[in-house]
Order: sequence, then C-alpha cells, then structure tokens
Amino acid sequence: MRIAGILFLFLVVNIFADEQTSLYRRALEAESYGDIVSAVTLLEEALLTEGEYTEEILQILKQYYNVLGIEFIDAQKQRPWRFGLDFDAIGIRYTEKVNGLNSREWIGEAFSVLSLGYDWHRKQIKHSLEISFLSDLFWKSDSSSLDTNDWVLSPSIQYILMSKSFALSTGIDFTINEKDGFNPDVFFFFEKYAFKKGSRWFALDAFAFVNKILEMRYGFNLSWNQIQKKGLSISTSLGAQLNVDSTVFIQWIYDDNFFDGFDPPYLDVSYYQGVKWGPTLKVKTSYQFENPIGIEIKGRIAPSFLLNGKDSASVSFIEGGFGGYLFVKWDKIRVHVGVEEFLGYYLERPEIWKDYIPKTTLFTEFKIGTSIKF
Repeated sequence: MRIAGILFLFLVVNIFADEQTSLYRRALEAESYGDIVSAVTLLEEALLTEGEYTEEILQILKQYYNVLGIEFIDAQKQRPWRFGLDFDAIGIRYTEKVNGLNSREWIGEAFSVLSLGYDWHRKQIKHSLEISFLSDLFWKSDSSSLDTNDWVLSPSIQYILMSKSFALSTGIDFTINEKDGFNPDVFFFFEKYAFKKGSRWFALDAFAFVNKILEMRYGFNLSWNQIQKKGLSISTSLGAQLNVDSTVFIQWIYDDNFFDGFDPPYLDVSYYQGVKWGPTLKVKTSYQFENPIGIEIKGRIAPSFLLNGKDSASVSFIEGGFGGYLFVKWDKIRVHVGVEEFLGYYLERPEIWKDYIPKTTLFTEFKIGTSIKF
C-alpha cells in the first residue's frame, strides 16, 4: 500500500512541485528503505508546511510516536494560554578608571518580568499575543557616580508570528522611569531562515527600536543556531548596529573680558544625539546533561565609532561581556546562578575628556534567579 503511495506521489511532484508533497514523498522513500529516523524527520518537516496531505502526515506521525513510546503533541490542540515569571536578584560591583585613578562601588538590583500570552494557529502558522510587566529596581549610595535610574517600570504588548520560513515580532513598551518620566518605545524584529533542518538553522535577522526621546537602534545579524533539549546547544551571530543616543560634548568657554579681570573661563558640558555604528559578535553555548543540571557560557564584543563628533572629535569605543551560569532545569522551572562581566573602554577620545569621563568601566554582576513557565 505504501509503495503505491510512493508512485502516486512521484506523479504529483512532477505536476505540482509542491514542497509538502516533495517532503512526504522523500519520507515514504526513506520508510521503504527501512530508514525510520529520516522518515520521521521528513514527516515532521512536512507537517510544518501547507498542503493537502497534512492530515495523513499527522496520522502517520502519531503511529510512529506511539510505537516509539513518545508523547505526540499536536500544536493545534495545545493549551493556548501561557504564563511566565522571571526574577533575578543581582549584586553589581562597578569599577571605573578616570585619569589613572580607580574607584569602586556596589549596587543592588531586583529585576522581574510577569507575562501572559495567548497562542493560536492558522494554516501551520503560529500567532502569539503577549502582555508583560517589567520592573527593575536599584539600590545605590547617595554619593554614587552612576547617573542611572533608581527604578524602571515597563508594561508591554507584543505580537509574534512564526512560520516554517520566517519569524517576526513587533510591539510597544510603555516605559516609565525616574529620569525620563514616561518614555514609550516601539520595536520590530524579523528573522528569515536561509536554512533550517530539525534543531539547526542559519538565519538573517534585522531589528529596529525607537523611543519618545528619539534614542534609536537599528541592525542586522547573520546567525547559526543549534538548539537541543539535551546535550550541546550553540548560537553565534555576526552583524552590524547603528545607535543614536545621548552623547556628551565638553568644552571650555572663555569670556572676552577675562583679561580685564572679569569672569574666568568655565567648563561647559552639554549633550546631543550622537550617531554611532559598529560590528557586533555574539556567542552563546550551553550543555544540558541527562539530569536537570546544565551550564551556559556567553560572550559579546561590539566596537563602535562616533560618526558626528562635534568639532571633528574622534571617538571610538569598545564594549563587551562574558559570563557563565550553572542552572537546574525541570519541565517548567529553571533556577540559575552565575557571574557576568561587562567592559567599556575608549579606544580614542578627546583629550579634554580624560579628567571627567571614565576611560574604562567594568560591571561585574553576581546573579541568582528563576524562570517559571506554565
């Protein structure tokens, strides 16, 4: 019976060149040669495409999964609602170097995200709508040299679409913080799969972000991913990014009457929208043992160059990070502990900055947290 199906599908492929039909044909071929692993893999890929054989493929896969003792999960019949809670308690050691002198201070941070999502499927395409609430609280001394917010609150709404060949998401963050007040932003992300097979894929992605005070980020990346439930997972990407954000400008102001004994020169510090660009390299790898324990290591490096420096000031900066985590992961809960280092270093900057702007900054984060999904 299956051999007759193969011959029939050969004819269909020649006439319609349908992708699902082609995958289904190859799966039946693999099955006829006794290659069950390839047959199941091809059937799973065929199920993600649109075509007239979806129901037949679904029934064959259910039979295979039943024989192999694997629970078959039909995405179309999964519970549509999702709930999530992420929480991290973080101790931060901040170190800066200004004009050859080092200073150090400690900061406390509590970060949490509560989310509610709803998923639905239409013709093998998954749609999701997610509402979340982020809170980020900081504790630092009154004499802290860090000009950061003491708190940030950010309700958010996001739409996500996932198909067999691409994924996209877009949304709005209604961010409120101590420094800027109400500062909403919109964001967009698009990923196109150039190659995808099982748990491995090669993709091109692009993203954009802009907020009320006209801070902007745009970029694209080429990425390779191998994500597995057990064993080794790797994600690496190389891309470029363009940032528009607040940039300092420092200059001495001289009064024309200074030599007549009036006002002395004074230092003027102002800010403008600086345009910066540069390449970005990111690597993340993890290993999940057969038990719930796993390890994760990740790193990032991103040089940037100021394009619109005032008075032709040349500014180049490099930032990067490296960290490691030990985690325990059950079905719906993950608990982790780890350390991350974030480095900022000016490769080139105006001479006048050296007494006021740190040449080197280093954040060391000691983190413990949990993630709950149900």
